Amino acid sequence: MTNDTPDREAMRQWQRDALAEAIERNPVLPPADRKRIAQRMHQLLQDAAGSTRGTRTEIARRTWPNEPVPLKKLDRLTLPPDTVPSPKRLERLVGKPRDYAALAATIAEFLERRREDLQLDLFRGTRLDADVTAQLERFVDTHSADWERLADLIHGMADAISRRVDLQDYLKVISGRLGTYSLETRTVRPSSSFLLPHGPLANGYEVGEEFPPIPSVPLVGRRLAAPFARSLRLQAEDQVEHSVHVTVNIRRDVRLAIGPADDRETPRPLFEIRTSVELEDDTGHDWAARHPWFYLDGSTEQFPCRGSNGDTFAGEIALGITPGAQGRWVPLLEDDADPVSSPVRQWEHVYAVWRPVTARSCAELLNMQVTDGRAAISTPSGGGTGHSFLANDIAGGWVEAAITDGDHALEQELEAEAERLKQLIHEHILHIRSEADARHQQSWSRWQASSTEEEQGHE
Repeated sequence: MTNDTPDREAMRQWQRDALAEAIERNPVLPPADRKRIAQRMHQLLQDAAGSTRGTRTEIARRTWPNEPVPLKKLDRLTLPPDTVPSPKRLERLVGKPRDYAALAATIAEFLERRREDLQLDLFRGTRLDADVTAQLERFVDTHSADWERLADLIHGMADAISRRVDLQDYLKVISGRLGTYSLETRTVRPSSSFLLPHGPLANGYEVGEEFPPIPSVPLVGRRLAAPFARSLRLQAEDQVEHSVHVTVNIRRDVRLAIGPADDRETPRPLFEIRTSVELEDDTGHDWAARHPWFYLDGSTEQFPCRGSNGDTFAGEIALGITPGAQGRWVPLLEDDADPVSSPVRQWEHVYAVWRPVTARSCAELLNMQVTDGRAAISTPSGGGTGHSFLANDIAGGWVEAAITDGDHALEQELEAEAERLKQLIHEHILHIRSEADARHQQSWSRWQASSTEEEQGHE
């Protein structure tokens, strides 16, 4: 293996990741693919049910624990290969891959096989497999084993931080506690939602007002367009209005986070991607610093903002649109520079999205020139030392060097943010417990008063 050629296992892992993303998109399968998959599933189910570990009923129950009669679902996912099915029988087959993949994952447990490899075999020769194969050719052409090194390095750093801060325990806490974290204020407020409202974050998305409190630090920002001028309308608390001229910068920020990627209580590194807007006036003050998330849909944007002296205003600005693939601000992973095959979709620019850290995601998000004027490095140090396997003029090389640099500034920054959030949630829970204690005392006082009244009534 050379530095410029991926080894067999790297290619296999890339195929696993690519198929998982294709399944996540859940496209409609052609009828011929459904038949092929269902016939293979029938044989796999027979093999698993014939093992000493389980039966068809147990496999179905394990796959769909909330279904009242899970065994019925097997009829729509399996097809005996030695019979000629009727058109009506073929029509009953499930048309999308997720249910097939879920059943295959359970079968893999019973057969003691790796889930991802069994799924690769199950979908072999289908349209999903053809898409993965086509992308694999591009992967072999462009992949360097050094991206594997970077992904491993990031995982190693994240694991070390998780152990020192005990992020596994922290994730358990936020999984079971109510509250809402705001990126805008960096505070937690009581609410009826859970702090981790949607479970694992890999390939998920969320708005800044209801953000999961997981630590993240900036790595690199990439401009989506050249800076342009606009007029920002401001309304003070006393209703007085005035306008300021601002320079608009719109960029895509790639951050490194540690959070629940595939499991609610297991910390793993994630790439966190946000679209952010800067509105700088002639003095250099950024009016969008407090709330940099905009819809960018061509409508007038309204948002809270602060002046350089701390005064609060209601801001209003018409950013318009910029020419793109469809004449709009192009959402994440839908432009030519990013893989349109990815399941990650930034449905609106106010959402942040997360991707697992793999060699593939490293290459796709960090293989950008840092000297072309569009990208700005945000890591606290690194690239200037030149100590990296990856090229020094791309973001990946800077991130690699920032992790291994002698002062460990990137690692320290991420750990400090983890400690800040852990303390914030600790104080939030103390407040909740204090409120609970007060309510307990009120209840006991009420019952005691009631008991005293009853005793006096009997005298």
